Amino acid sequence: MGHPDSIVQGARKNCPLYILPHWAQFKQKVAAKLTELNGGATTTEAGKTEIMGKAKASAQQMALFARSKNAEPQLPACSLEQLAQFFLEEGEAEGVRGDVAFAQSLHETGFFKYGGIVLPTQNNYAGIGALNGNAKGQAATFPDPRTGVRAQIQHLKAYASKEALVNGCVDPRFSLVTRGSAQYVEWLGASDNPNGKGWAVPGKGYGSKIIALLGQIMAFEVPQTSAPSEPEEQEPEFPAYQLEGLETLVEAGVINSPEFWRQKFSEQVTVGEVFGILGKLFTKATE
Repeated sequence: MGHPDSIVQGARKNCPLYILPHWAQFKQKVAAKLTELNGGATTTEAGKTEIMGKAKASAQQMALFARSKNAEPQLPACSLEQLAQFFLEEGEAEGVRGDVAFAQSLHETGFFKYGGIVLPTQNNYAGIGALNGNAKGQAATFPDPRTGVRAQIQHLKAYASKEALVNGCVDPRFSLVTRGSAQYVEWLGASDNPNGKGWAVPGKGYGSKIIALLGQIMAFEVPQTSAPSEPEEQEPEFPAYQLEGLETLVEAGVINSPEFWRQKFSEQVTVGEVFGILGKLFTKATE
């Protein structure tokens, strides 16, 4: 039990001898399969999802899924689509999975319905500073949505990594976190973390709820919209007697450029053009 990543000689059940030379390859295949089953997310051998990494979901998936759960999100300072894009951009800047952070915000805000300590106008999407027992509004407030997202991304990075921040710190509780103490989403609940640290305290099942939302986001199908086809240009319809008259004049040799005159069917004919046609008619009649 104390050696999850090694072969223990003398244990009650040893691995067959033919596995011993291929142990490293076996571990890689298991990790790859777990990644596949987890929708492409980076996993460890234990199947846990890392907070650091590149997002797998698109901003459109994130926004559409959120709206499918709440058609009227309380976001007074930006649209749902803009907010989703902020999560991806800020996550990319710090090396944090923006889709993981967005899934966390859905859990924390109840799909942006709020109703807890944090108010929608605080631009706080993860309950930063909203401690148990606090009064309504007694939590961190940020000047705009992007800053609120940046603070959440930085707070996640504090738990998941010991790397320095790329952007200036806007997370008021960044220094309170034990750096690198929760590198997996599943460890964000303190009671689920072998280090005893976490975003949520006691937070039993907190990370699993975020993982479940992340899976739903990644499985959400974005409707395919086909580009509108350009309408075909149709020739205007004219009375039959006009078309027949043109053909008669062409056959008589009075008009030798029918396409030119066809384009003028809907235009006003000048006096000079009338005289030209009549003159040709007169000439033909006297020949």
